[in-house]
Amino acid sequence: MISALNDSLTLILAAMTLSFTFLFIYYTEKMQYLVLWSIGWGLSALAIVFYSLSIMVPGMERYEMASLVINYVSSVFIGMGIYHFIYGRLPSTLLLTALIFLTFIPGGIYRSNPELAAMAVVYIFGGTVFLLCGLALIKNVKGIGSKVAGTSFTVWGVILILNLMFRNSSELAAEFIQLNVLLTMVSALGILLMHFEKMRLELAGTTLLLRELTESSKDIVFSIRLKPEPYIDYISRSATKLLGYSPEEILQDKGSLSRMINGERMANLRLISEDRAVKQLQDIAELTAKNGKVMKFDINQTLIYGMDGKPESMIGIARDMTDRELEFNRLALEKSWYELIFKSSNIMTMLVQMQTMTIIESNIALNSFYCFPKEGMRGLHIRELFLSDDDYLDFLASTNEGLPFQCRNKLPDGTQVHVTMHSSMLSYDGKDYTFITVLDNTSENYLAHELSSIKNLHRSILESLNEGVIGINSDGVIFFINNSAAQVLGYETDELLYRCHHETIHYRDESGEIPESGCTILNSLKSGGNIRNKREFLVHKDGGLIPVLLNFSTMRSEENRKRGVLIFRDITEELNSEEMILTSLEENKTLLKELHHRVKNNFQMICSLLALHAEDLPESAEKEFLNESILKILSMALTHELLFETNSFSRLGSKSYLERMISHLQRASNGADDIIVTTDIEDIDLTLDEAVPCALIINELFTNSLKYASPEPEKLKIHISFRQDGEEKVLVLSDNGQGLKDIESFGSKSSYGHLIIKSLTRQLKGNISFENRNGLTVTLRYK
Repeated sequence: MISALNDSLTLILAAMTLSFTFLFIYYTEKMQYLVLWSIGWGLSALAIVFYSLSIMVPGMERYEMASLVINYVSSVFIGMGIYHFIYGRLPSTLLLTALIFLTFIPGGIYRSNPELAAMAVVYIFGGTVFLLCGLALIKNVKGIGSKVAGTSFTVWGVILILNLMFRNSSELAAEFIQLNVLLTMVSALGILLMHFEKMRLELAGTTLLLRELTESSKDIVFSIRLKPEPYIDYISRSATKLLGYSPEEILQDKGSLSRMINGERMANLRLISEDRAVKQLQDIAELTAKNGKVMKFDINQTLIYGMDGKPESMIGIARDMTDRELEFNRLALEKSWYELIFKSSNIMTMLVQMQTMTIIESNIALNSFYCFPKEGMRGLHIRELFLSDDDYLDFLASTNEGLPFQCRNKLPDGTQVHVTMHSSMLSYDGKDYTFITVLDNTSENYLAHELSSIKNLHRSILESLNEGVIGINSDGVIFFINNSAAQVLGYETDELLYRCHHETIHYRDESGEIPESGCTILNSLKSGGNIRNKREFLVHKDGGLIPVLLNFSTMRSEENRKRGVLIFRDITEELNSEEMILTSLEENKTLLKELHHRVKNNFQMICSLLALHAEDLPESAEKEFLNESILKILSMALTHELLFETNSFSRLGSKSYLERMISHLQRASNGADDIIVTTDIEDIDLTLDEAVPCALIINELFTNSLKYASPEPEKLKIHISFRQDGEEKVLVLSDNGQGLKDIESFGSKSSYGHLIIKSLTRQLKGNISFENRNGLTVTLRYK
């Protein structure tokens, strides 16, 4: 009896120890299977208490049944815990029901003996659960702990089932209790090993992840040992870029820390190690780079305490503040601009930090709408604006997709408002923010009504146009067509709606079938380009080709989808008229060319008649006058000759025209060998109204130089230039003759040649000047 009591107490103590151990671990690690194991082993201890009372205390035999029931429930909790450990979830209700149902089958076999039936149910159920759990642990979980626990549970399950067969043997019953003590301890050891192996693997994965994140960070991640003398025992590779030191240089030299920080900060680290200094978890520090440059860093740090309760190390992050200081100063200068755009805007806006989901700034319009005081909504968690968690979670999903989100918000007095929230993601200083604009849907409903009215107005305008208008979506399908377009193409509007435009109205032209890859409209739609005033062919319902002048523009809808608008008009009549006009134009060109040719011939005939008449005259003023007149008429004839030769009917190139005319004047003059003529003429387009006056003025001035210059004993030199000077054209004729004796009174003379020059200058709306400069220089300017 005493031995059985000792064995029972040992088993109870072991089970309770396990129960409290799992419960303690649960409070630190929050794993659900630990709670299930704690309850299971606690119930197992309670079952042993009831069983011991039933066999040791007279009159307490009925407690054996209670012990069986508690053992049954204990097996359920232990099995559920192992299932959750392996698969990460609780077993399904169907699985538990099936297992419980199967274990009642042996109970039915012994239904004539209720006590035996209850024992059969409990032992077979518990044995089956332990057996299955043991096999599952051996098969599915790696590690020594799982193999120890799996083997122990498998053996324990077999023994529980066999115990039913040897229940009447007192010697075996004592051995069974001792075996239970052993298996409880072995199972407990295996389960604890299994749990800590799992924690070790998770910790190793977390450590590896943290190490990768640390090495990829742009900021400096560091660890400082405070004892016996502060030194750096870890630093990330970003230190090379920011400070110039490689991690190896810093870690191999324990004095590197004292070179990077000043003496005051080093002394403070020593005081921290002795727990005698104020521990600032965040501050701004100056670090000295390898090149001697002093840089500012924002330090965030955490202390690690030793067994003596004093700090023994420090880990932290150092962020470069050099560029941020400049950015801060720039932002400070732009504060007034920020206030104007953000704070004073009538559009309700706020800025939310994504890490904490708190509002860090809101403008006056938003504060007023949500009935907050002037201080605003800063520090408020954005969840407080939503009626439910579902709305809040849906809003977070919409921010990731960049879509507008409609929902109900609540005001501080409980009033509900319908709003649309638009969000834009942005990053600054290593943190993510979302910029949110809020629209009151009460006013939105009014705007929607107004928008509907505007759409109807636009549809009416499009329907009233004489030009065809077709709307095409990104797949080339027609979603809108006005009456004019349908009439030109020979369709009813309903016949073309929701049909592919390429397959119905733009699949053929004069050269034959147009492949889809060669469709200019589809290509413009895909590329986002436009078509301007292009002549194309559209296909009539009867298969005929319609020449059209089309314009095509692409745009994006509210859903950010491409759409296109095709505007065209039938140009059949225009092409016919154009052909008639071109024919008429060709006829007119021919007539005008013939006219120039005949005018030139008439001038030539007049010159010939005058030349014949001059030959009969003796040398006299009359003959000289006739010769000068002939030269003037030839200048005019030359204009028509060039127009005839160049096929131009209104303009002449100044260079070819003037140089040819000057050459003709030189050849026609007496003593041409004694005259040196030079030119500097730019090629400028001249109209007929310019060409003839310029030619006559040159003719008159050239003739005057021949008559009056007389630079004996030198040869006569005449220089003629024509150029563009800004908006003016400048004609200059100069000679090396004697010049004018009385240049002041020359303008008042009324000689025939002078009158011609003045008249032609007025015709050009220009002005002419005369000056003696190594001879006579005449300058004509006109626009």
